[in-house]
Amino acid sequence: LPQFIAKRRGAILNVSSLASMMGYGHAAYGGDKAKINSLSDTLQLEYGIPYNLTIQAAVAGGVSTPGVNHPEVGFDTLSPDDWAECALKQLNQRHSVTISSWVHALLETLQHFIPPFWRAHLQIYFYNLYKEKMKKRD
Repeated sequence: LPQFIAKRRGAILNVSSLASMMGYGHAAYGGDKAKINSLSDTLQLEYGIPYNLTIQAAVAGGVSTPGVNHPEVGFDTLSPDDWAECALKQLNQRHSVTISSWVHALLETLQHFIPPFWRAHLQIYFYNLYKEKMKKRD
């Protein structure tokens, strides 16, 4: 950060997750990712605007990585390269938090139209489906 401030230009891209905006059964993970969003937002206000820096949290949805046992790439699951390309395309939009993929942004938006009671049940249902799918893979 000091080098960026001295040059009055630079970019920091922090990786976050949809779990920071919509819980799905991992409170600690979602909470940690929400901290990344907040940190990016605060750093953008404190340093980004006055020093012409871009500090952003790129929110990922489903990405096929070893951490999630490589789910298949599909409509709602991107390859790491595709996700990185989406995140970099949005880097200069001057928003401190962006949802990198339009598909993931759509999923995040749709969740607001489901009443909290039903959303919680759907999240538990899909989380259990995911766990069963992972058991079958092992």
